[in-house]
Amino acid sequence: MRFRNNLKENPELWDKYKKLEKKRKGIERRNRANAERHRKGKESQRRYKMRLKEKGTQVKNNVKTVLTRSERGKKRNYWREKQAKCRAGKSAQKKGRIKEHDRNYRIATETNKKKNLSSGSTNTGHSSMSKSALKKASSRIKLPKHPKKFGECFNYIVQWATPPKRAALSNKEIICSPAT
Repeated sequence: MRFRNNLKENPELWDKYKKLEKKRKGIERRNRANAERHRKGKESQRRYKMRLKEKGTQVKNNVKTVLTRSERGKKRNYWREKQAKCRAGKSAQKKGRIKEHDRNYRIATETNKKKNLSSGSTNTGHSSMSKSALKKASSRIKLPKHPKKFGECFNYIVQWATPPKRAALSNKEIICSPAT
């Protein structure tokens, strides 16, 4: 009490003290709020899962499911139809602007793809990786020293490579055809 009274007598020190206290209390409030929010979030999540278990429904995990091509196609068609319904309610001018934007986007992506394909298909001997990246990647690979074991290991790698990787290997003339 006496400390605070002494500070109040000197206005400069009192202002400085109030600023420091304001900053300290603000930090304390933020930290307490974050911890409290985190704790409350965990608690509500636990209660929610308990309610689901009581009802007999399964608790959903946040694991993404991999969609097949047909499922992706169905989703794409669904959203295409939704978009068509949305555009049906718009004015002709707005629709025209949206179509123009989509057209420009499609043209830009197609030209980028063509550029990438043309640069990737020509075998100029240049790598898409820098020298240091190639050196680091090759040093991380632990291939056997014995020729027979090396051949078996490399055969396994080529056999289980994805089609784009096989195509890249055939472009570098490491394997004869993409299907081997």
